[in-house]
Amino acid sequence: MMTQETEFLKAQQQFQHLCDLLRQAGREGWRLDEIERRAMPELMKLGQEFLIGHVESQGNGDVGPDVTYDNRTLRRSEEPHLRRYLSIFGELWISRYIYAVREGQKAEYVPLDARLGLPAGENSYVLEEWQQRLCVKDAFGQSVEDLKAILGQGVSVRTAEGMNRSMAEHADAYRVAQPL
Repeated sequence: MMTQETEFLKAQQQFQHLCDLLRQAGREGWRLDEIERRAMPELMKLGQEFLIGHVESQGNGDVGPDVTYDNRTLRRSEEPHLRRYLSIFGELWISRYIYAVREGQKAEYVPLDARLGLPAGENSYVLEEWQQRLCVKDAFGQSVEDLKAILGQGVSVRTAEGMNRSMAEHADAYRVAQPL
């Protein structure tokens, strides 16, 4: 398991690489659009290193062998479980302990997920928001391709459709809460 300092060192190296890229651009007289195109993937890597560093700083969610949650005693998993998280910066794998009535059963409490404010699914709230902003303006397939072109990665059409259905569940309650 890497530490936050290890991840921040990687981010610092990534930042230095960006500085070197800009120095090269200055020496060679690059156009601004060329700098933007070359810098964007590097900035995405830097953002991902910062996210990984933050996750590492939050620990692994181990709050002891047993925990009382919703008036029930839950047991910690024997080994940490991996969870995929897709952010606007790329994919992260988060290793954390889960708590359930017994090993092999559905997790009922995951302290690290709660601390990080992770969504129920794999996709970050920001990624979902950006994807859905595109989906309301265009077909799912086109909006997925547009976001992939911007970020260099993204979700499938099926996932975008699922995001849309999930968000639509809250539409009626929102509409009713609006003043006349």
